[in-house]
Amino acid sequence: MKMNKSQLEQKSAIVSNRKRKVEKGAVHKRVRYVYLFIEIFFYTLIFLKEVFYVGSINIDIIKYTSITVCFIYVFFCSRNLYESKEKDVARVAFFFTFLADYFLLFTQKYYIGVGCFLVVQCIYLFRMSSTTQEFIYYLRKRIFVWVCGVIIMLSVYFLTGIWKETYSENRHLTIFLMMLCSLYAFIFIGNIILAWRLKNENKVFLIGLLLFFLCDCNVAVYNITEGISMELLSLSGRLIWLFYLPSQVLLVESFIKRKNNLPKK
Repeated sequence: MKMNKSQLEQKSAIVSNRKRKVEKGAVHKRVRYVYLFIEIFFYTLIFLKEVFYVGSINIDIIKYTSITVCFIYVFFCSRNLYESKEKDVARVAFFFTFLADYFLLFTQKYYIGVGCFLVVQCIYLFRMSSTTQEFIYYLRKRIFVWVCGVIIMLSVYFLTGIWKETYSENRHLTIFLMMLCSLYAFIFIGNIILAWRLKNENKVFLIGLLLFFLCDCNVAVYNITEGISMELLSLSGRLIWLFYLPSQVLLVESFIKRKNNLPKK
């Protein structure tokens, strides 16, 4: 059966469109591989500096550049790699990650950095929630538990008189930072538990969160052991970014289109 002219043109357009999509997909794959190669290069530099003390470069600049590359890749190179809804979530999450690392690496305004990471965890909770109502339910539940914990903590803090002996300078700011960190920890741990329940739908996301959590555990150890154990202080300080950068790369990867990439709606 012979095709008429309009049918031939239609078939040609379909073939041409498929070819364009294949070519575009190949370009985005190459961009993704270049991005991963750059991150591996930065991780190697960080590893050599933190473990073997090799190199005289400013390691904080390298660390922040590696996160900047994540942010640029997510924001400008993710058009055809992410689901449309996931793309917006990824961009907002990594924008706040980008801000958080700036304040934590280059300023003394740690409360802003922790606040930005708190927003990031709320965004990840939103990502894992099936509906907005479910997100609000999870968030309320965690905030309620946190409020109960803060009341107990502050009661002990003031009733025992610890507040008189410690943090004589910037005491109020220190208390605020502690409360912010505790809220962040409650929401983060809840996210890991929820991600574990959804592990069959996005294992890469779960692994990314677990590495992120190990990074934060080392941050906590680093701050707690300051002035107590130089060995633990040194070890935890070196491990922070060895866990952190892989976690962010995996979290970026978790947004890439795959089967079963999202929680079932």
